[in-house]
Amino acid sequence: MHIADRHDLIRVQGARVNNLKDVSVDIPLGVLVVVTGVAGSGKSSLIRGSVSGKEAVVSVDQGAIRGSRRSNPATYTGLLDPIRSAFAKANGVKPALFSANSEGACPHCNGAGVIYTDLAMMAGVATPCEVCEGRRFQASVLAYRLGGRIVYEGTPADLVAARSTLTGEHLAAYVGAALARSQTP
Repeated sequence: MHIADRHDLIRVQGARVNNLKDVSVDIPLGVLVVVTGVAGSGKSSLIRGSVSGKEAVVSVDQGAIRGSRRSNPATYTGLLDPIRSAFAKANGVKPALFSANSEGACPHCNGAGVIYTDLAMMAGVATPCEVCEGRRFQASVLAYRLGGRIVYEGTPADLVAARSTLTGEHLAAYVGAALARSQTP
């Protein structure tokens, strides 16, 4: 399908914020959209004032990424939240168990999956954690299943597999939207 044939758009009509003077634009959903221009041309005003915060929109800007060095795009876009919730609901436990940065983290590597060794005068070395074998989670957390998968396998590294395996209307819709965003039309 050609992008011009799409009907799932965010239509901005007559935007008048800061430097914008009656700007109208159609922004397609389900694809990566990049807004560029010279300094002061109204890029941020257009996005923050008209698009950010709308459903099905993930806005990435120049701001600092929240989280830790173990965070990834799936973490700070919120994709992991419904996956954690689905695992928790299916197993009758708290969603925090399914976060490698929280209660479910391997205590040996603190959820990093690797052990960092400082070699003083030489570059440091990262080796896979021997306790969790690089999976980042406690063994007790890896015993929980959803659709036959463990949380390590249910993360969005493979969105197609996650979509077909994980259940729940909200989760399926969220993963489906992420898949649509990741594929070109």
